[in-house]
Amino acid sequence: MQIIILGMHRSGTSAVTRLINMMGAYIGPEDQFLPAQPDNPKGFWERIDVINLHKSMLEKLGIDWHLISTLDLNSIDTELVDTFTQGAKKIMLGIDSHRPWVLKDPRLCLLLPLWLSLLEVPVCVHVARHPLSTAQSLAKRDGFPLHFGITLWEQYNARALVVSSGLPRFSICYEQLMEQPVETVELLYKRLCDCGVQALRLPSEREIRAFLESELQHHRTSETQDTGWLTPAQSQLWEVLRDSKLENIEHEILENPARRVLLAGYETLLQERNSLHQRDVQLAATQEQLVTAEFDLQKGEMLLKKSAADLKALGRLFETLHYDIQLAFESLTWRLGFAIADAGRKLGLLQRTFMVQDHVAQIARNYQSWLRHQSSHYELNSALNEEDFSEEDYLAQYPDVRLAIERGEFHSGREHFELRGHQEIAHGTRIFIPNFISARNSIIQKTIDPEQCMKEIARWPRRPVVSIVMPVYNIDPCWLEAAISSVTQQIYPNWELCIADDGSTRQETLDALRRLRDPRCKIEFMESNQGIAGASNVALALATGEYVAFLDHDDELTRDALYHVVKAINDHDPDFIYSDEDKLSLEGYHLEPHFKPDYSPDLLLSTNYICHFSVYRKTVLDQAGSFREGFEGSQDHDLVLRTLDYTDRVFHIPRVLYHWRMIPGSTAAKFDSKNYAWAAGRRAIEDTLQRRSIIGGVTLGQHPGTYRVKRVIQGQPRISILMPFRDQPDWLRTCLDSILEKTSYPNFELLGISNNSVEPATFALMEHYAAADSRIRFIRHDVPFNYAALNNFAVGQVEGEHLLLLNNDMAVISADWLEALLEHSQRTEVGAVGAKLYYPDDTIQHGGVIIGIGGIAGHAHRQFQRHNPGYFSRLHQIQNVSAVTAACLMVKKSLYQAMGGMDEKHLAVAFNDVDFCLRLREKGYLNIFTPYCELYHYESKTRGHEDTPQKQHRFAQEVAYMRKRHRAILQNGDPYYNPNLPLDRDDFGML
Repeated sequence: MQIIILGMHRSGTSAVTRLINMMGAYIGPEDQFLPAQPDNPKGFWERIDVINLHKSMLEKLGIDWHLISTLDLNSIDTELVDTFTQGAKKIMLGIDSHRPWVLKDPRLCLLLPLWLSLLEVPVCVHVARHPLSTAQSLAKRDGFPLHFGITLWEQYNARALVVSSGLPRFSICYEQLMEQPVETVELLYKRLCDCGVQALRLPSEREIRAFLESELQHHRTSETQDTGWLTPAQSQLWEVLRDSKLENIEHEILENPARRVLLAGYETLLQERNSLHQRDVQLAATQEQLVTAEFDLQKGEMLLKKSAADLKALGRLFETLHYDIQLAFESLTWRLGFAIADAGRKLGLLQRTFMVQDHVAQIARNYQSWLRHQSSHYELNSALNEEDFSEEDYLAQYPDVRLAIERGEFHSGREHFELRGHQEIAHGTRIFIPNFISARNSIIQKTIDPEQCMKEIARWPRRPVVSIVMPVYNIDPCWLEAAISSVTQQIYPNWELCIADDGSTRQETLDALRRLRDPRCKIEFMESNQGIAGASNVALALATGEYVAFLDHDDELTRDALYHVVKAINDHDPDFIYSDEDKLSLEGYHLEPHFKPDYSPDLLLSTNYICHFSVYRKTVLDQAGSFREGFEGSQDHDLVLRTLDYTDRVFHIPRVLYHWRMIPGSTAAKFDSKNYAWAAGRRAIEDTLQRRSIIGGVTLGQHPGTYRVKRVIQGQPRISILMPFRDQPDWLRTCLDSILEKTSYPNFELLGISNNSVEPATFALMEHYAAADSRIRFIRHDVPFNYAALNNFAVGQVEGEHLLLLNNDMAVISADWLEALLEHSQRTEVGAVGAKLYYPDDTIQHGGVIIGIGGIAGHAHRQFQRHNPGYFSRLHQIQNVSAVTAACLMVKKSLYQAMGGMDEKHLAVAFNDVDFCLRLREKGYLNIFTPYCELYHYESKTRGHEDTPQKQHRFAQEVAYMRKRHRAILQNGDPYYNPNLPLDRDDFGML
């Protein structure tokens, strides 16, 4: 049998369709179902292809579902009818073999005549809801006036009754279904059977009640409330549908021509109103832009004035300092001391080290470079001319010129200066500093004594061979030789260098490789170019070491790199090791040091933060497999992800062991110069999700080389939002309004915990919101303020699977804020999930918590601008952190209770969230910061600051407890914050 559902939008047709589906009637494949929405959380139970077919027909007729006054099926062009029929036949072909089936879309009230030629004798089920309730629901969803909504209801149901005349039919009242669900479903089942529908089953009472929640009916209208709203004809139509006496309706009511005229008038007014509203919106937006622009101009002007003053002061300070230092260098005392020290170095009595002059020259170079970029009044050709040229000074300043001379491209520095350098300096592309003393601008790390290292190596129980894999292709010999030299000069001796030349066509590259004589260097010359993945695999096949490392043909290792790697192998026995790194300019300057966190699995799914220097246990690497074609540019990211499928024994060496050379066009110079690498990284992560059975998708992030993994939420678990507050009704209203207006996730409850509120306006507000939305309720817990205790008490009053601790001085920004938290909270391995919070001036208030900042803990990137990427784009990436703020913190209720909640005994106000998160970490759970949940935070508007002796005493006790309870992490450092980064500031040391 074929079952057709007829009824107006917002009349309960979805509920009736689902009930018939539960009885055994077929709707279609689930991927054709229209997804549930906040205004219909149980689902629509409509086929997308049916909806699209109907929408397409109405669109071709120049109308919409609510603008139907001109609809006349008798005047439709036959070609349109044929097109519609072909689409309907295709749908019928897919469902007619699954009888009984049920078809639903409110537009069937208007378009069912176009289907009848394809149907046999369908059973028509009219779904009736009181016209005023329907109109109220339309008013809430679409903003329609009530009279217009009622007239639409009348037209839809009148057309449905006309077209179903002569067919088996009956009606079901939605109000009766919600008030007496079991009895009404039994009646529905009986009437379907009476109409000849077979193979159905009656759902159990438990199934019925589980589906038909009373919350589904947001607007209820009693029979006495419709006075003054319904015309006599509308009242008669309602009664006929309510009582399922469909033959009792007068034909004149169904075919009333005045109704079309009335609808046309409403439609005209509605279109005019929408036009006015659109203009109002545009005007408001323009006004807001003007206000914002004016504010930004004022702010910018103030910043410019301050910056100009700061620049002048900085310039004066530096020039004075530089002058004083030069006087010191020229003094007799300094010159005598330097002569003695220089003699000692030449005689071998003193070690040759970086000298004070070198440091000063480094500072001078950086300052001059910065000053040239800042100044718009720099005079071209004023830095260096032929009369002042010094060959020694010129070559000392420009290592690239020295290398060019060695390659035979120039005979001397003067020749380079005359042909190129003069113009480059004049145009600012090459910076010149007079009296320059050559020095490398390197990251100063604790020096290693090679002799002491060799003694230590001799005592190690394990001294494995480390195979260093290097694919080579057409690289400049100078960079290749520098890379190879960085290996041959390693303090640790047990290594082999496995080189695969990827069919280089550059003779100088091939010659440089053939000059290698070290027996520890293995070379395979490939006959054809196979790309970086293929070449790396050929080199990897040469490896015989217990561990395998990777070095690009133009990069360099620090001399102690393998020493630190093998030391870690002896101390920790890891399967995978990585270090910090920096970038190396063509002139030999070390820039952009990347001080990385310890292993952060979520950050690795957001970006390849591991990158260089990476070392793998060979047996684990063999399990993961070699490099794969199709991932060029991100082949190392793909390999790391696949390796970590087999192990979690990861060790991070917080030290720069790798210098990534910034050759033009390389990823080191600029990631988006290789857009293919970005796309390849996305494919690598997508493949990882599939391997690990993670249901979700991957999108490109806001910054090159970053990604977002968006996990699919399983089911629709309830979220219980816990919000303690005391008075401040304006802030409470702002917070609640933002939640109700912007939240897209429907299945939540909000419990407000009033703590010692006294203002009548607060209680009136509580009563208003509790009455307006059944998801909101309030309790009172009038005890001395203890944030931890308030939340612990409230947890016992809610039923959600997930808890969201939320301050009352917040305002939601992103509509999917709850989904962004829930997609991680649902993961079994995750503890707490925190949000990205802003101050009202759009600067960062919270970007995760760093342990150790300020003595105990501080917020990362605090007061950065909203769109600032932060340290290596960390502000815009999902990542693991040690803790997040409880101003907005989601956690599974079962986990919260298993942890004993927050510590209300020792941490009543401060650090209770940090302590809770650290205890989760002790149990092995991951804590997550997600930048995709965004809110404004007005920070302690209700409670204020630590500004009384009593508060300061309590705070001191909480600090003392944290230092005792979490001594280990405070001493060892936050694993997600590199020990090379400062603890006296929260900006990762960024300037």
